[in-house]
Amino acid sequence: MYKSDNLKQYTKDLRNLIKNDDINFMSLKKYFTKYAEELHLKVTDDLVNKSLFNFEKNKLITQINYLNILHFGFSTKKKSLDFWISRGWRPDEVEEKIKSLSSFSYSYLLNKGYSKEEAKEIISNRVKSNHATKNPNFDTRVYGRSVDYYKKRVNKKTGVFYTEDEIHDIIVRLQSNASKIRWKKHKENPTYKSLNTRIEYYIEKGLSIKEAEIALKERQATNKVSYYISKFGKEKGLIKYNERLKNYSNKIKEDWKKNPYKRWNSGKRYSNSSILFFDSILNELKDLKNFVVYYKNNEFFIVNDSSIFFYDFCIKELKLIIEYNGLAFHPKTENQNWKSIWGNFSAAEIYKKDMYKKDLAESKGFTLLTIFEDEETEKKQTIINEISKRIRERHDNS
Repeated sequence: MYKSDNLKQYTKDLRNLIKNDDINFMSLKKYFTKYAEELHLKVTDDLVNKSLFNFEKNKLITQINYLNILHFGFSTKKKSLDFWISRGWRPDEVEEKIKSLSSFSYSYLLNKGYSKEEAKEIISNRVKSNHATKNPNFDTRVYGRSVDYYKKRVNKKTGVFYTEDEIHDIIVRLQSNASKIRWKKHKENPTYKSLNTRIEYYIEKGLSIKEAEIALKERQATNKVSYYISKFGKEKGLIKYNERLKNYSNKIKEDWKKNPYKRWNSGKRYSNSSILFFDSILNELKDLKNFVVYYKNNEFFIVNDSSIFFYDFCIKELKLIIEYNGLAFHPKTENQNWKSIWGNFSAAEIYKKDMYKKDLAESKGFTLLTIFEDEETEKKQTIINEISKRIRERHDNS
């Protein structure tokens, strides 16, 4: 069961003692004396007896293949007092040892007269040395939150290399703890301004609270097509965005097969991307505060032939409706090679429905403008100009 190629000699010798059931006072004292330096032991009869007691106790609750040096009751944190006391040292002897282990700290080296560059290089070399293994392919640049790091390490509790499940659990725990620490810092320091995921970051840049809220929402909207285009360029960004839609569609269909009775919609008819867009329009057109704007949770609708049709953004007094179409839900043309992610609807079917909604709005005296999510940059100003023109015309006629 053991993979012992990369194990140290003192571990191999201990395995042999355990395997042969040869752990007693004399054999253990001989073993401790032989490897006192490697294990940082101060060997005394008292230490051997205490270690033997701990081992026998752990032997009752641990499988023999998993027994290792830690089952003698030794602590693992080298800079802690327990590490040394559990190995037979007196408290007054430990203080200097712990200090000597801290002698390579950054501040210590600076106080000793080293330059910042020299101190960084010394610490970097020591870290690489600590992470080195007998495996010549081991990358010393890999640290403790990497899968590769643990693949080349022996689990001290089991005595064998970490399994994939164990590695996954460790990394999840480390990331969770790191996240909790960051959140604790944010709670303790609410004016922390260095992260662009906090509203204070944008206020510090000189934006108003309303502008900062919009900027923060834009930063958080990582599922928009505009995000992919800005990050990867238009051609590659659209490819990656379409891949995301395809994966999302496949996931929905798989989940639907497993649980066809689950309610999949969130109860809202609008997308987060559309709200970000319309909020930015309202923020730029201050005159709109004098008008009733129907959007978000208060969408304008028209009833026709026992059907209700909701519209994304409507300024009723200006007779203007704006529809914001996500590429995942609306085709641009009826002949487009496109399929709905919510069913087997073709591009022609959805396009026909969209045109019907437009004709219905126009029959009621509205002008309907349509913008697709990949057209925000090009068409935003056109929409602002159209709204501004209608506001001026209304003022001139009043």
